[in-house]
Amino acid sequence: MSSAIELINPKAESVRRGQALQVNTTGAMGLANVVKGNLGPRGTLKMLVDGAGQIKMTKDGKVLLSEMQIQNPTAAMIARTAVAQDDQVGDGTTSVVLLVGELLKQADRYISEGVHPTVIAEGFDLAKKDALEFLETYKRPTDLDRETLISVAYTSLSTKLHQKLANKLAPDIVDSVLTIRPPPPPADAVGEDAIRAPIDLHMVEIMKMQHRSDLDTKLIKGLVLDHGARHPDMPKRVENAFILILNVSLEYEKTEVNSSFYYSSTEQREKLVESERKFTDAKVKKIIELKNLVCDQSTDSKTPPKSFVVINQKGIDPMSLDSLAKAGIIALRRAKRRNMERLQLLCGGVAQNSVDNLEESVLGWAGLVYEHVLGEEKYTFVENVKEPKSVTLLVKGPNAHTIGQINDALRDGLRSIKNTLEDNCLVPGAGAFEIALSHHLSTKTKKVAKGRTKLGVQAFADGVLVIPKTLATNGGFDVQDAIVALQEEYEASEEGGGGGNTAVGLNLQSGSPMDPTLEGVWDQYRVKRQMLHSCARNNFAVLLPVRRLTDPPDALVFRDQLYKYLETVNPGDFEGYANKLIAAGSQLETLKYSDALFEILLAGGLLQPGGTYLDDNAPQSPFTIVDAPEPVDITEMKKYAEVFNKLLRRYKYLQKPLEEQSLPTLLQYAHRWPQAQREKFAVLLGLLLVQGLASASCLQILTKDHLVKDYLSVSLITLIFRAYLADQAIDHLSATLKKGGIKEMLDFFPPNKRNPTELDEWFKKEGLPEVSEWYRKKRLARIREGLIGGLKDLVDKQEATDSLISFIKDSQSESPIPEVDLVGYIWAALMSTIDWGTRPDQVDTLALKEVGKFAVVLEPFCNGPKTEIALINAVQLYCYEESKVMKAFPQMLKVLYNKDCVSDQAILYWHSKGSKPQGRQHFLSVTQPLVNFLREQEDSDEEEE
Repeated sequence: MSSAIELINPKAESVRRGQALQVNTTGAMGLANVVKGNLGPRGTLKMLVDGAGQIKMTKDGKVLLSEMQIQNPTAAMIARTAVAQDDQVGDGTTSVVLLVGELLKQADRYISEGVHPTVIAEGFDLAKKDALEFLETYKRPTDLDRETLISVAYTSLSTKLHQKLANKLAPDIVDSVLTIRPPPPPADAVGEDAIRAPIDLHMVEIMKMQHRSDLDTKLIKGLVLDHGARHPDMPKRVENAFILILNVSLEYEKTEVNSSFYYSSTEQREKLVESERKFTDAKVKKIIELKNLVCDQSTDSKTPPKSFVVINQKGIDPMSLDSLAKAGIIALRRAKRRNMERLQLLCGGVAQNSVDNLEESVLGWAGLVYEHVLGEEKYTFVENVKEPKSVTLLVKGPNAHTIGQINDALRDGLRSIKNTLEDNCLVPGAGAFEIALSHHLSTKTKKVAKGRTKLGVQAFADGVLVIPKTLATNGGFDVQDAIVALQEEYEASEEGGGGGNTAVGLNLQSGSPMDPTLEGVWDQYRVKRQMLHSCARNNFAVLLPVRRLTDPPDALVFRDQLYKYLETVNPGDFEGYANKLIAAGSQLETLKYSDALFEILLAGGLLQPGGTYLDDNAPQSPFTIVDAPEPVDITEMKKYAEVFNKLLRRYKYLQKPLEEQSLPTLLQYAHRWPQAQREKFAVLLGLLLVQGLASASCLQILTKDHLVKDYLSVSLITLIFRAYLADQAIDHLSATLKKGGIKEMLDFFPPNKRNPTELDEWFKKEGLPEVSEWYRKKRLARIREGLIGGLKDLVDKQEATDSLISFIKDSQSESPIPEVDLVGYIWAALMSTIDWGTRPDQVDTLALKEVGKFAVVLEPFCNGPKTEIALINAVQLYCYEESKVMKAFPQMLKVLYNKDCVSDQAILYWHSKGSKPQGRQHFLSVTQPLVNFLREQEDSDEEEE
């Protein structure tokens, strides 16, 4: 009979109810045990290590559950529910997981004694409904003044940050939310107009700056842009500034269709270029005319002169930038789209999509606009606006880990204030609500329940105590003593007339009961409400399964579905493969299975831990770089790279898992692949790097011991560099490596071959002499910094001359530098220790004294004419740059001559044709008497002979 047939996936595993319940309970309790250490201010950090060896430390429940690789389906379902709770209300993920796990633990205790799961589920349902009603009576409508809101923010922040930082950031969070909060509706408003608009937290920009310490994080009632002006002559700081917000292209644009222009003479070409330029120049001219119109208006003596700033969402070409700079305008290009809306709310004005009909009414205003340079990064601050409707929280920290922690904490803190303002009520924290709810369920609700449903209600009442129990555990207190003390204090307060509204929480400093409303420890109403809903839904899903079906591993299903897309494309049709991958990206969960996606495309199939192919008789991927023709040809590999380019440009969120997870993981398995496959992968990686589709940080995995031996890592690096340098210059490669954190090239060589000579010979042999030369310059610069820094420290400590000479010789023996360069480095180091802040009439005397003292250090290293001339040129350049001592140059040269640092022949050669161009005429003129004297000496010596 057809009704008796049960069709299930033949590859699926089927588990009956008893076993399914046990598996579900174990998974939930296991997940709860993992996150329980996070709860509360005294919680501990968790360390996550991914497949590529990257480490992340966090106390944030949402981050932990999102990053963990959870295999148990029940635990994964609970984790998704908890993460959804965070998405909805901004907090409570750890509490949801703990509560679900504890409720199942309590339910398992009764089920093991013969109580049916349905009975427990009915009791949970009754307890949940009554708990939500109790929450409505227990919440505290309160006067939400600034002090109370700061307490709410501090309660949220203190669970994720240290106390000092939480104290500092709490007022900033409150002020930022109050600043962007929409005003209340008019008193006479009716209907929808009488409803206050919700708070949009997107109007709080969180800008990250790796700089100084975490305590430098601050609120800026303005906007911080993560780029600066693109012209060196533009002002770096202006006050009383008009802001023009544009979405207009101020550069030459290519046509959107394929088109060509043909010319037969240079005159025609000049006309073409001129017409293209004229179109852009006309738009720039209108902006400059508006600037002249509004900034030429007179101001009083107390008001700073008016200035003009252009912030454009689209590009501005160099010639347009030059025109704007000459007009005294600060121009920022390619501003992020999200900042365009914030700028209007912040400064006023209206964003313009055209430069036609520009007038003063479309302009915004800011009291101060300035540029801050940090290393190679530029930041533009827009501050002192009149009525800001958008603000910036500038996150600072010494490293990425600290900045990430602060960012996660700020997100929760902002949501906590938003929730509080919109709920207009609070719930006492520190476990007070759970103590009160447990007492309410155990006394009043349990009396209403009928029959064995009471057992489910009691299990729920015991389960909610997991929150104060975990707080006590993490605080280092005895759990039983702490809970008993809280319950006794609550019952005593109720008997004294508390009316079910008593607040008794756990003091995490002493372990004793306290009133959280007096201490300023608050929880958010909607977080508690959502927590009760979430844990109840999860428990019904877990307690009431009849059968549990486990599908085959999801990655296998994803692979089979992806193959179906790729199998329809003819071999060699790269355009077709790109289109099919883009189509698959809109239907399949490519982000979730990004590891599987890139294993299929880069290795030809799914890999097992350890790098071997999954042995399930599946065919190789219809499209993979493994199929690229041999021998490897860069031109051919560019076709494969273009497919990746189109896929990653369409789905930009795949770039991060590619460069942070997939590429490092595949690189560490490269030693298991055939030589040809390694070459294809390396060439493709070089092409991805040059196109900006991956970061060089993935190459750090190649420094592992099992890869550097037998020259495997350096062979891969060579192939990567060759592919990169086929399209870009060595300077571009250097910048990419620096951005990716690659500091030392020798780390890619076997341990016994890590010396500059080996590197130089290797890359010259491989036909990449530019890499050898680049590394030589980089190494010399590093040695120069070390030598100069070491000498400065010794001079500052007033070490003896012998110590300075010994230090230089030791440095030379470890890392030799040509003496022609060495004397210049020594001179620069020694002279940098001199303070020229003395009286002008004493500068010459001081210069001669110091040069005479340091000449003893220079003399042992002035060996030969070239070295002596190099020293004279170093002195010349120093005097040119340090104008105070320029007049003392001839006397300094005499001192060096008398101390045998330079010879008369060296001075004469320098004077005739060896000097540097900087200040040449001046220095040749002032040294002419010395040169005449040396020539006379030379002539007299010849006559005597």
